[in-house]
Amino acid sequence: MSANLLCCLPRINRWPWNLSDSRTGTKYQLTIRFHYREKDFNQSGNPETEKTLDWTFASVQSQDLNGKDAQLMSILGDMLQLRFTETLREEEGGTYGASSWGNLSKEPKQQAYLSVSFDCNPDKVETLVKIVNDEIKAIANGTIKQVDLDKTLTNYLKEREEAKNYNKYEMSLLKNYVLESYNMNDADNFENIINTITAKDIQDITTRLLDDSESFEIVFKPKK
Repeated sequence: MSANLLCCLPRINRWPWNLSDSRTGTKYQLTIRFHYREKDFNQSGNPETEKTLDWTFASVQSQDLNGKDAQLMSILGDMLQLRFTETLREEEGGTYGASSWGNLSKEPKQQAYLSVSFDCNPDKVETLVKIVNDEIKAIANGTIKQVDLDKTLTNYLKEREEAKNYNKYEMSLLKNYVLESYNMNDADNFENIINTITAKDIQDITTRLLDDSESFEIVFKPKK
């Protein structure tokens, strides 16, 4: 139930398959189209559509990504969550809510990952996807609401302090120190990074994500 988008790929061809679940008898139609590397799944059932858009760094080498990038990817995901709540839900009324998150993984290879997902009516899909793309491109072009950034950074610092009251944090502290030689309690590894992040940093990480990425789109729709 996810969708990814790569805007530079042309429409080339499509391959449809008819699929069915032998246990439930539910019928699906799977169509893969090389347009944004788009994958459409049409299924019987509720007319609501679930759509996810994912952007992934495909070829950024490990030495090009660092601890600050990991925080920037998480912050980007949370800032987009705020934007989509305002645009997709409150302004457009197209979905009850969108989920957005960014991550920087280390294994099996280091790569940055951004995912956006939401449920909506089938006739709203293209409209909402355009809004998602416009919001991400706006950040890459430098249109960033400082209030969103300030709110996100303040929340990160607050949540970190609150987390220190729980055993889960202590276990993560121990595991990271032993396995990664990474001290979570060192301010240079978190607080000092968060306190120096600017709108320009968010713009730069978003630009890198869009310029050097592999992405695709998956849509589930009711079968007509």
